[in-house]
Amino acid sequence: MIRACLFILSLILALPHGVAIAGDAALAERYAAERQTVERLSASNAAADRRQLGAMLLAGLMTGPDNPLRRPDREAAKAAYGAAFARGDRTAETAVALARLRLAASGPGFRELEGLLRRLMFQGNGEAAHVLALAAGQGAGHDPGEARQLLESAAVMGSVGALTDLAESGEKAALPPLRARAEAGSPRAMLALANIHREGRLVPADPIAALDWLHRAAEAGSLPAMVRYAGHLQRGENVATDPARALDMLRKAADAGSVDAALALGRTAQTDEKRLWLARAAEAGNSRAGLELHTLDLAAALAFRGDTAERQARIGRALEPIAADPEALTKLAGRALDREAAPQVAPVLLPLLRDAALTGNVSAGLALDAWLRAARQVLPADVAGALADALRRAEATDPRAGLALAALSLDGRLGEAVGTGEAVERLFAAADNGIGEAMLRIARMYAHGSLPNRSPLFARRWYETAAAAGVDAASWELAALRMRDSDPAGRAAAERFYLKKLDEGDMRAALALVARALKSGPAEPRLLARARETAKRPADFVALARTLAATGRDGDLAEARRVLAQALAAGPDPEAQALYGLVLTRGDTAGPERREGLALLEREAAAGSRPARLALASALLSSGTFAARHAEAVGLLDAILADEPHDVPARLLLARAYFNGRGVTRDTARGAEIVAAVRAEGAYDRPGATLLEAEWLAAAPTQADAGADPAAMLEAQADRGSVQARTALGLGYLAGLGGPLDPDRAAVHLSEAAANGDRDAMAAFGHLLVNGHGIRTSRAEGQKWLTRAADAGNLAAVDDLSRAAGSGTDKAVGARVAAWLRRAAERGHADAAFQIGTAYLKGAGVGQNDTEAARWLEQAAGAGNQRAARMLKTLAPAADEQQQASKAAAASGGSR
Repeated sequence: MIRACLFILSLILALPHGVAIAGDAALAERYAAERQTVERLSASNAAADRRQLGAMLLAGLMTGPDNPLRRPDREAAKAAYGAAFARGDRTAETAVALARLRLAASGPGFRELEGLLRRLMFQGNGEAAHVLALAAGQGAGHDPGEARQLLESAAVMGSVGALTDLAESGEKAALPPLRARAEAGSPRAMLALANIHREGRLVPADPIAALDWLHRAAEAGSLPAMVRYAGHLQRGENVATDPARALDMLRKAADAGSVDAALALGRTAQTDEKRLWLARAAEAGNSRAGLELHTLDLAAALAFRGDTAERQARIGRALEPIAADPEALTKLAGRALDREAAPQVAPVLLPLLRDAALTGNVSAGLALDAWLRAARQVLPADVAGALADALRRAEATDPRAGLALAALSLDGRLGEAVGTGEAVERLFAAADNGIGEAMLRIARMYAHGSLPNRSPLFARRWYETAAAAGVDAASWELAALRMRDSDPAGRAAAERFYLKKLDEGDMRAALALVARALKSGPAEPRLLARARETAKRPADFVALARTLAATGRDGDLAEARRVLAQALAAGPDPEAQALYGLVLTRGDTAGPERREGLALLEREAAAGSRPARLALASALLSSGTFAARHAEAVGLLDAILADEPHDVPARLLLARAYFNGRGVTRDTARGAEIVAAVRAEGAYDRPGATLLEAEWLAAAPTQADAGADPAAMLEAQADRGSVQARTALGLGYLAGLGGPLDPDRAAVHLSEAAANGDRDAMAAFGHLLVNGHGIRTSRAEGQKWLTRAADAGNLAAVDDLSRAAGSGTDKAVGARVAAWLRRAAERGHADAAFQIGTAYLKGAGVGQNDTEAARWLEQAAGAGNQRAARMLKTLAPAADEQQQASKAAAASGGSR
């Protein structure tokens, strides 16, 4: 059979190629010749003819006289091989092909062939042994336990399929014979080796070797290899970009019958040829091609730049062919449209989806919900009711419909159509039916306390159940929950999970372990080295650097810079560049590195990088040093939100600007409005938005809604594991959150947050220990926490330490004060800049230096320190007098 298929393919590839435009006479001739052959073979009773017919049907026949794409017909092929077998054909080609076809159809009739396959195997036929191995593995053979032995026997006999299966299972011994088969000219073996080298199975990942084997497979006539190699040529991936050669290769593969090649041409060729190949693929029964055609028509309508009404009419005509096809509408609705196109398509597409949803079509209703959800719009009540009823009916045959109904209701998408009680009941019913996603949702509810009362115990049990059901996210969320557990055994189990995943090369585990280590100080170099080795994509390096930079410690910031430099060395990446610039603006380096970071962000922002604009706005708003540029930062945020109104980080930064009056007139109501809008999105509260709103409520209780309780909001976030919320609670109780000052409760929350690495909590807890508020006084322990906070960049801790150091009288004490003041000033603290400037004027703890004094006083004055501004005015005349005196001295010396 294999030789027959290759013979047919070689005939096809030998025919003349070109773009194969419709009307090509050669296509019609090929089609007519093929049909004549099929008719002749179908009319014959000879076993050999039936065998040849089966091979042709399995390889696929041309779709039409002007369409070379091939449509395999496995059922007809099975019938043809079956007829040959019934007429006494016991050749290996017929037995193996028929056995494979019957096995694929759940094995009916396979037993009839088993004895013949075993005789062929004993005669040395590896393909027969491979089919027997597959049958044993599926339970269709007599002894499932012999599957591995049969597979190894098939490999020894040279079956490429068996060798590939063994290689994929991690059997290194399969590699040399597989390579030998490839060297002998087997395209299938070449393609298998390409996959092995690309994925790093059995051998270290080697993209160049993978591409070499892929190229050889393509040259040997493998249609899948031709399509994949053409993709490399188009992208310039490990090979010089060559679009013309790629198109030629795709045309040859499509002309030989590859539907995948036709789809690739439909996405990359010029317009006329694009439509031709998509139409051919759709005619060959490929639904993706039909969707691509509709998308192409829609793109043409959207590109029309004339009258608006005419554009909408064209959009309507583009969608008209699928208006009565809810499934096609659903697929089209799921396609990503840019921000400009979506509002133009919505007036035509959404009513069509709505009509389909009202008739009870679930997929149309879910597509409409997804579209409206993305646009932050509610589902109309009539559609919500129709969708709920349709899902209830579907639940009888599909338990997942119950999960969809529950999820939509709990997300607030169905309004009054489904009550909360019904939603929870259906969620548990879906879990009882073994649906892992339902189990995960229940676990999250218990973990977050969003519907049932919060219960870490029940959360753990449901996470474990979901993980056992194969839900990957459940294992990770369970580990995160255990890592926060007060039980050492739970934390140890989480650490074992992360270490196992790290050994498997999972970057998520590396990030979790690094974040955990950073809470108690700098991470071990070995752990950081493993994390960097595990990082593969730019996003991995960015995530690692972001984790490191979050501590604010100088050493961690330096490590973050090294990680980002490593990422950028592999090529430009907007997120990595933006974070690199932002990290450079942090830390003690107020001079060259900070200027370099700002320059980088300014350059990338001017070039249109959204991550850079966001990072630049964050850098400028984070410090009073940049008070003169706060309005510029707000302008950057406005520009980001003009392009993407729902950008969450930009909105939260803007809300904080309104709360603090940085770059805008202080307007806490406006800030609260922004935060409330962010919190309203999504199934669960966004922690960043909740914290920001709670901070505002705590600071301005008279302006808060009567029903809002900032302490409760923060407690909920703290219960979810938010260290920031725990810190905010501690600071809030020191400020009288929800009642009188409560230093005892503050100390409890701050000590826990400090132990988890929050620098603000460390500073506050150290202050409490030094001064004995809510806890027994311990100056040594307090100074330890203050030092850790100062090392992490907390300016309040730096100020506390400078005051503590200043309580002594010797010169060493003065030097320590100056050192702490300099660190605070370099991080943008205006009062510290004023004090270190004064120290340089007086020579207190540092050498007297008017130039340095002026530099720091100018920084303090620029940040709004009025005393520094007045002192600069007094310095100016003195500097002028000194300059005049120097000139006079020079002139006097010259006259002599």
